Amino acid sequence: MLGSSGLGVGHGGVGLGEGAGGATGSRPSLVPREVKLSKPSTFSGKKTEVDNFVFEMRQYVDSVSLGTGSTACRFVVSHLKGDALTWWRSFSGDSISVFDSLELDDLMEALKA
Repeated sequence: MLGSSGLGVGHGGVGLGEGAGGATGSRPSLVPREVKLSKPSTFSGKKTEVDNFVFEMRQYVDSVSLGTGSTACRFVVSHLKGDALTWWRSFSGDSISVFDSLELDDLMEALKA
């Protein structure tokens, strides 16, 4: 279960279109159009599953070239459910402006804390 700043995984996800890019570090997708990637799992806050969620998200974000800024962070957050989403709402203060300065590495470390 989540502590004050930690989070774990279910199934589901949000799709992305071709050519989606992040605010920082974006580049063309590394995956050919004919290759269909599985959607990443959702994360519900199980501490025992956080490492796999972080690994899966990093692999997906890198494969579709979302960068390391706002776009990547928004994508990861869209996969938070249950206790993990409750943690995010507290972490972000229910404000979307947190994405203005949030980097993927910082978000992933906060999830694992």
